[in-house]
Amino acid sequence: MVAVSYSEFSPSELFQRWDQQEKEAREKDDGLGFYEPVQKLSNARDVFLDNRFDLNDSLPGLIKIYRRWVGEKTYLCNQYLDHETNETKYKFQLAPKRGNEKYVSDVKSRIYEKVPSTEQLEKQHLLADENGSNVLHITLTVDPKRYLGDLQSAWANLPYYLNKFLSAFRKRYGRCWVLRSFEAQENGFPHVHLFIISEQTFSCEWYKGKKYWRWLIPELTDDHKAIGADETVDGFENLWSLGFVYARGVGKRPYMRKQIDVKNYVVKDVVSEVSVVDVDSDVEVKNPELTLALNWLFRRQAFSISGSDVLESVFNLIPVCLTQTEVLKNAFLRRLFEFSRYEFISFCGIVRCSEPPPDGFIKLSNDQEHELEAQAIGVR
Repeated sequence: MVAVSYSEFSPSELFQRWDQQEKEAREKDDGLGFYEPVQKLSNARDVFLDNRFDLNDSLPGLIKIYRRWVGEKTYLCNQYLDHETNETKYKFQLAPKRGNEKYVSDVKSRIYEKVPSTEQLEKQHLLADENGSNVLHITLTVDPKRYLGDLQSAWANLPYYLNKFLSAFRKRYGRCWVLRSFEAQENGFPHVHLFIISEQTFSCEWYKGKKYWRWLIPELTDDHKAIGADETVDGFENLWSLGFVYARGVGKRPYMRKQIDVKNYVVKDVVSEVSVVDVDSDVEVKNPELTLALNWLFRRQAFSISGSDVLESVFNLIPVCLTQTEVLKNAFLRRLFEFSRYEFISFCGIVRCSEPPPDGFIKLSNDQEHELEAQAIGVR
């Protein structure tokens, strides 16, 4: 078979090629029900990242390709030994793909496990109030008027500039724990969301914006000379040259008794950027979906965390999540008998199925086993 060079394709030609591969797979179906996944990220990267055309002009095409990829359901397949019957059996689970329900669920679980609770932060007096805030939500924008590169280089170089910002932030303000996520603006250029727990206490003011009240890190004015320029949003902007900086403290409203739920605060911010995609809707450039598509194209994680050791060494905080612990405990108890009977053998790969596979452990025929081995691929 002659290898296809996807770098010569346009977005519409790639879509047609996937249609052709899908049709060929269906025609070869001999009733065994397993197919190799057709839509692959590597194909999309060949099309969009070879600099043949302006990525900014191709965003609708990128979203269309991304929807096609995420809409193809694939399954993780594991092989087990059934000790009761001494037979080899298989278990299929929906594979997480950026934007599908499994992916969103996994992101939520990981955030709940990694982020300190409201009670922990409140006990250490770290949340925003009239005395200041050690917990910040900072947004770093990339302004095309300041950043001289194109859209593709902005996404490709974003981790480099972010690392420079965080290194300078830590040098100026001390140690901190950081959770970051990337989001696309309407023009496709990225901006960065940072949730920071810092050993530095920042002054903040209860401020009413156009839509809502918030704890705002002030700009540098004559009234703020006492706190120093470094502790204002101007101090943050001196560390970030690509665009504007917005910063606010995270805490409860002054007139409310109940503190905000920090875990939910972070989950809402991150998960809004990894929400489930409606693969049947018309092609439009919408921020959540554009964020998913661009993070997918440039292989960016939904979120990342740095400075985890700071939580314990500086604040004596160890993230806990009783809710998630109970969920895992209940799942373990439900499957205790199941996994005493079944012994894991190996991961078989990722595969498509002509019909959703049944739950639980199933036995395959010899022909199905050979077909599964031929069609399954490694993690993409």
